[in-house]
Amino acid sequence: MRRSLETTFLPPGENEDNLERDSGAGPDIEATGGSGSYVDNYSLTPVKFSGVEIHPAGASDEISPEEACWRLESEGVVKVAPRLDEQLAGKAEDRSNIITYTPRTCCIPQTFTLDDLYRGDRAELTEYETLCQLDGFFAYVESLNGKYANEAKSMRENLTFIGEKEYKEAAAGIAASWKAALEANTDLQICVIAGEIKINKNQIKSDEYLLDNILANFTEEDWEEYGDRIIVDRDDIANMPKENLRVVLLDDWTISGSQLRDVYHSLVDQYPEIEDQIEMQLIVANEQRIKYGLSVDELMGDGKKIPVRAYFSAHDSKTAKNGAYITGFHSSVDYDFEKLIRRMLWHAEGREKKSELRGEMYMPPGTNIVRPYSKDGYKLTNIERACQCRRRRLAERQGSDYAIL
Repeated sequence: MRRSLETTFLPPGENEDNLERDSGAGPDIEATGGSGSYVDNYSLTPVKFSGVEIHPAGASDEISPEEACWRLESEGVVKVAPRLDEQLAGKAEDRSNIITYTPRTCCIPQTFTLDDLYRGDRAELTEYETLCQLDGFFAYVESLNGKYANEAKSMRENLTFIGEKEYKEAAAGIAASWKAALEANTDLQICVIAGEIKINKNQIKSDEYLLDNILANFTEEDWEEYGDRIIVDRDDIANMPKENLRVVLLDDWTISGSQLRDVYHSLVDQYPEIEDQIEMQLIVANEQRIKYGLSVDELMGDGKKIPVRAYFSAHDSKTAKNGAYITGFHSSVDYDFEKLIRRMLWHAEGREKKSELRGEMYMPPGTNIVRPYSKDGYKLTNIERACQCRRRRLAERQGSDYAIL
């Protein structure tokens, strides 16, 4: 069954009956231009979906903010992610951002990209050069016709790589959908949960990095209009009305989903009344996760699900443990990507059955990426801005210098 949505944007002239009857129809939306309201062409209407198929736009389609909003709210996805060959067919200058990675690594599950031992071994390539060399690596492993030839072929054909271009597009699209929802329902408040999965409080994680990039799309006018209804501090939930609250568990992607599942249970244990108001929003997810959500109980896959929205739909792969190979320019995935590439290297170099030879080895570009938000001096300026804006607006309403939360 398709997960239910409390509200969704319907294009003009559509109603629930039309949408259920003609599930193959996509949105007929004309962009209103940058100066228009995000909801000029929408009505926020209660709709329940059951068994509706998703119809993401093509990878190369130009999507307006208005259409991105409609697609995210109605079907939970905007467009299909580009394939590796499509990304390589584009202009090199469109992927000229620099990726820092550590070629030399020890063959154990952890990736020591932040360890001082490897700081002197870091290399830099443009994103386009990274993709070219990664594609060449997969082609080489496939040509060996060995144990991992099928996996290498599948990764080359079906890898979902979120480059800087895709990342920025998704962040802007998610930001537009928040603005549209807030404009359509003036009582709505969106609470975004990020930074819950870190061990070290000074460590910045991928969900915080994404939230900061999403909030970078809010203008001064947006902050004035919506600033007090964007909540980025979990503690603020305690003393606020819950009936018009949307709680967003944010991340770039999930592989097993265990971390966000843990955050969900932590929230529900603390605030059981918001159980049905929690959803996940991702940059990319596979089709099954978008259509059916993430199981609340990892062992009971047919039980309650957390609804999932994702800007991009990943490419399915029969050889991937979780149905899709996903990674990105800002953070390389360990499970079902780096680990698999290590095994490919062990096999290619004859090390697979000789554990004494598994010392240091040189991984291909696209692995062991040094995350930009882990570099010295990186600040979450937009998240801090959101905190300050909410507190300032609340203090103004209370007629004091300090907000009482």
